[in-house]
Amino acid sequence: MKKLLLTMVLTFATLASYAQESETPKSRYPSKGYRFFVNVGALVCADADALTISTIHGAQILPKLFVGGGFEIQSVEFTSMSMSDEGYSVGQFFSNVRFDIVQKRISPFLDLRAGVQVGDLGSSAYLSPAAGLRFGHFNLSLAYESKPDVVDSEFDVKDYKMLAIRLGIDFGARK
Repeated sequence: MKKLLLTMVLTFATLASYAQESETPKSRYPSKGYRFFVNVGALVCADADALTISTIHGAQILPKLFVGGGFEIQSVEFTSMSMSDEGYSVGQFFSNVRFDIVQKRISPFLDLRAGVQVGDLGSSAYLSPAAGLRFGHFNLSLAYESKPDVVDSEFDVKDYKMLAIRLGIDFGARK
């Protein structure tokens, strides 16, 4: 009887400890799986300003590496009086790679968007490297963007270099 009781106690203790190990609390760090972002931002340079909204969908393929694709809409307004038009709209389709440098409560990350932008003034290549911080599900980043092929009133082609500030919310890929 003592052997049977001891066997039952050890069996239940083993099962209880196994159940406690398999129940993990929800992590604030990204894990493998579907993940998406919604961002709003502002771009600034000497001759133009813009407001943006974007969404990015993809997969967290490694604990620190995200790969996906997205779409961004920008409304650009010129501050220079030499421009023939007061503003224009741009849509950008891009691939996105994001690398979380460390996984802590406040995590720095590097982000790269590459694709094509189409809008009122035609189409061109799009490239936007960024660096930022992730605070749980919220992201704040500073990015560089180039706006090629903008034509002013004298039909000169200008290439606008812009800084972007983006605020985003991160969904998915949490255990």
